[in-house]
Amino acid sequence: MTPRYNIEVVTNSSENPADDLSSLFLGAAEAAGQRVRELGWPLMRSVIQTSIRRDRQNPAAWSSSTHEVQQNILAHSNTLLHQVAPLLTPAVAAAALECASSLVEAAGTNLPFWSPFEGRDWLLTRSASDAQPPVADYATDAADWTSRHLLLPALYEHLVALSSLDVAFAENGRGFAADVLRVAMADDLTYRVTVPLAGLDVRGQSGITLTSDGTSIRQLSGDERGNLLADWGIGSAGAGAFIALPLVGMELSVSTPRDKQNPDVRETIAKWLCAMQLNGYYPSGYAARLQPDPSWVMPISMSTPLTLPYQPRKWSSLSLAAFERIRTTVVQLGRYNISEPKSARELALHRFYLGNARSNTVDAVLDFVIALESLLLPYDEDARHAELGYRFRLHGARYIARTRSERREISRQLAALYGLRSRLVHGSGYPTQPEIEAGRASAEEFARRGLLRALSEGFPTDASFRDLILGT
Repeated sequence: MTPRYNIEVVTNSSENPADDLSSLFLGAAEAAGQRVRELGWPLMRSVIQTSIRRDRQNPAAWSSSTHEVQQNILAHSNTLLHQVAPLLTPAVAAAALECASSLVEAAGTNLPFWSPFEGRDWLLTRSASDAQPPVADYATDAADWTSRHLLLPALYEHLVALSSLDVAFAENGRGFAADVLRVAMADDLTYRVTVPLAGLDVRGQSGITLTSDGTSIRQLSGDERGNLLADWGIGSAGAGAFIALPLVGMELSVSTPRDKQNPDVRETIAKWLCAMQLNGYYPSGYAARLQPDPSWVMPISMSTPLTLPYQPRKWSSLSLAAFERIRTTVVQLGRYNISEPKSARELALHRFYLGNARSNTVDAVLDFVIALESLLLPYDEDARHAELGYRFRLHGARYIARTRSERREISRQLAALYGLRSRLVHGSGYPTQPEIEAGRASAEEFARRGLLRALSEGFPTDASFRDLILGT
């Protein structure tokens, strides 16, 4: 058997568990580094990274390049780490279990939390030939569960994050301790949602980040865009469709009770994307990523498809003021369900959102007109048999127009839209492609303006439309 270094870690040296955790981390880094050296492995290896460079004048244009980077041996994806496991000496492994026991007994901890399986942290304390231990159960052995589901996962990921195992400093230990204690004491489980988006840029210098109430939009680095190219590929959306490479990433946090499973983030994402569209920004994208925050809490990363086109209609720059307007709209959307509508008001938002995702112009026209009908034709007991097209253009002219002079023209365009919808659906005098494209643009614009007003002032009712028309 290969001899191991006798590395000692002193625990419970203070009344502050952060000190013991920090000491544990530094001892673990030393033990792991010495174990790797035992087999004659290097502490770092070279990897080839693809980077994407975007043209600032033409964001749709890009070029790729590769460069070599040095990576911690534990982070090297092709390393057969089971050959060096366990990475920790028995003394350090025992110290980790002692720290776990202290966490269970410490005031303020809120253990356990939902954690269905363990990750690669077994490499710290077991070899590949060891028998699989029983599933950890907090009720039976709280210290064992805390070690295998909290402490060791955090320890492993923080070791992986080091540039090299021989460059662990006190600040790294303090960061590890803070991470562990934050999760141990939190009331909720937190997840990070990352939404890569094309069609948007951040106004200003490279590297700027727009932040509002815990949500941010920032430019992706060249390496991050290179990773997306590797993950998504070209034509990966099916039917040979090209996915525009994103320039920015939107990042937001969601939380769940500690005993609940992964959150469904589709509605949260939908509100943000719909808010962008309502404010005149039209991103494109393929998928969002959901992972625990911090990532070591559970060894999972899930992909959520986006209800967006694969190519942006245009590229736009976001300012901080625009980002704040979008955030305001997200708050206004809070009471409505865009993904699963249960009312005419929610249907209007749902169809507007779907319309902006359509690659087929006819589908988009139908979605936007349905959104307008849901907005402009609320149920009216007295007018239920009235001519819908007449009410559609009359209500719309009064509600959407910003000035009196706009009303007549908007009434005319809404009448044309209603007729366009009938010709598309009923097949009488099927419209030409230019007519369909023009109808899409005007339907989207009217729906956008009407829904923004409805979110700000409240959705109109049959009574409010009567007051508008009568001037009362």
